[in-house]
Amino acid sequence: MNFIAKVFGKKTPNSTTIAAEIDRSTKERDDTLQKLQDVHTGLALMSDDDHRVADERAGAMRRTVARLEAGIAELQKAHDDAIIAEAEAERLASLDQLRARAEAARHAVSVESKALLEQYDLLAEKMAAVISRVTEIDVEVAAVNEALRTNRVAEDVPSVTQTWRKAPDQQAGERREKRPCWVHHVRHAEKWDDKWTHHDDEFVSQATLDENGKPIPTAPPVASNVLQSVTVPHIEMREVVVSRTQFRPGRVEAPLSGIHLPTGFAGGTAHWPRS
Repeated sequence: MNFIAKVFGKKTPNSTTIAAEIDRSTKERDDTLQKLQDVHTGLALMSDDDHRVADERAGAMRRTVARLEAGIAELQKAHDDAIIAEAEAERLASLDQLRARAEAARHAVSVESKALLEQYDLLAEKMAAVISRVTEIDVEVAAVNEALRTNRVAEDVPSVTQTWRKAPDQQAGERREKRPCWVHHVRHAEKWDDKWTHHDDEFVSQATLDENGKPIPTAPPVASNVLQSVTVPHIEMREVVVSRTQFRPGRVEAPLSGIHLPTGFAGGTAHWPRS
């Protein structure tokens, strides 16, 4: 019985189990070699009987090491053969898998795709009829609106796209909040027909806040001429614009008339655009 059969019995080992046995046998050999080095320690103090026993143990250890090394060599060859065999098995399995895929693809082309293309032709013809009718409606709407320009008996009719295929526009707007503002007034004096009149202008500017949220003092405005008087700015909570949104037209879907629906089978007629 060879070493492989002795270790694994009737089981067929793979490269992984053989590698594990190589590691185990190598460790056992190294441990035995270490014990062999220690077997004659203290030789000078041994009796003749002790010396004979030590020699017998050393001989047994050498035979064990020889058997293990022969087994390791046999295991190493078996490991190399197993790797080659497993790689070949994997290659053959990959070929079988590819062969099965090719057969499945051939069946899908010859059977499944034919049924799918027949179904496509039916659906495409229905879609073409829908697109054709929608296009006719839009053509009629354009003609009606053109006629209404000279005979305004009704409002323009919105197109199919404007009614159903355009997202709502985003209207321009602004968001307002109450914020602390500096407010001051400028009184103007004017003389008309030897009479003095007065009117006030109010000026509001949003206050800048410090790190504590307190308004930073601002320099008081100065009158531009002797006919003006300016009040000292004071803080008031006023509504100011904090953000604005611009007008954005709604997104329009791609026109249905731009769809291309080819024939399902060679030699057929395209469903859309229609010839």
